[in-house]
Amino acid sequence: TAAAQPGKAAPAAPVTPAAPVSSGQQSGTTSVPARRGKPAVLRQVSWRADNDRATITIELSRETEWRSQYAAPDNGAGRPPRLYIDFSDALPDDAVKPGAKVSGALLTRVRSDQPSSGHTRVILDFKALRRYKVQAVRNPYRVVIEVGATDAALPDGQRPDDSRVSVPVREADKATPSAPPKDLVEQLGLTVHTVLIDAGHGGKDPGAMGNGIVERNLTLKMARMVGERLRRMGFSVIYTRDRDVFVPLDKRTAFANDKKADLFLSLHVNANNDPRICGFETYYLDLARTDSATRVAARENAVSEKSLSDLQFILTDLMLNAKTQESRDVANFVQDSALGRLRRGGFPAHDNGVRSAPFYVLMGARMPSVLVELGYCTNPDEARRLNSEKYLSTLADGIAEGVATYKRKLARFSQ
Repeated sequence: TAAAQPGKAAPAAPVTPAAPVSSGQQSGTTSVPARRGKPAVLRQVSWRADNDRATITIELSRETEWRSQYAAPDNGAGRPPRLYIDFSDALPDDAVKPGAKVSGALLTRVRSDQPSSGHTRVILDFKALRRYKVQAVRNPYRVVIEVGATDAALPDGQRPDDSRVSVPVREADKATPSAPPKDLVEQLGLTVHTVLIDAGHGGKDPGAMGNGIVERNLTLKMARMVGERLRRMGFSVIYTRDRDVFVPLDKRTAFANDKKADLFLSLHVNANNDPRICGFETYYLDLARTDSATRVAARENAVSEKSLSDLQFILTDLMLNAKTQESRDVANFVQDSALGRLRRGGFPAHDNGVRSAPFYVLMGARMPSVLVELGYCTNPDEARRLNSEKYLSTLADGIAEGVATYKRKLARFSQ
């Protein structure tokens, strides 16, 4: 999201440098030596936030020295709990926006600043902060900040007043010990055999249009590409539509239920009134946490004929916590795999993160379900990429790889 996710970005307020670390503050620094020559590039800042936990990822072009500081809340000055991440030899990419407000229960604001020449600071504001963890990860190099509003949300994180300093650097691709099973699906030993791929829109409903792209056509093409890859991986694949026809939203999940699909994957193309907005994003079914997620859900839901009399059905579906957790896991795997494939293929990949929103097309599904927004047809550069066979092929590889990774995650315990 480049320090500001799609939607309205608030201008960054002037930032006063953090006070020296004292009681109530926590500091850490990497052991990576500063390099001479060209500064590292801060490529983007993205985040995923739930009610009691948030993960913020700062991606850079290479390793560089950085320092984290915690600033305790100051009610008199109106300052919330805050984390500073300072990079001593890095400059933000031109695409990085100065700041954005976050409509969430935990993370409230993300912004960047340059307190001095050659230095970049990322400032994170929270409504609450009980535990946090900061670490560097390679391949690609990034600094990952995890924050919990409760002890249970991040049990392995350090408290703001903890005297320990811990800023580990780990290899992202190094195998880590399996964690104990923590959710219902893993404990039941379930797996994924059948994937239903839903090509968004169709027939009388063209979906988003812009720069020569019509959503109903592109989603059908991508559905076939992803399906071919999943079949080669051994999955059974079915489609809600295999030609340009209109299928009502509630009929799509009903078809998935009837076919006893194990996973529901809905593909879409995004749009925005601001042609500068771009990026790849993945959704799972829950209430929207941001204005931009609300906007996307409202646009995708526009073709639905549901009314207030359906409210009980909607609320019941949103309360199915086990399915929500699994859907969020699938969304994370798809998002990470797709972006990784694109970046390894040399394509610019803007990470708009994993989000929740109440999409009608996902409601009623008895299996984990996610909705993928492949990109913004209203952004000229992204539209050109979406018209490229090589780009679509790489993206389809990544989406299929994400599904396969989720299946392997379930198999850790059953095998």
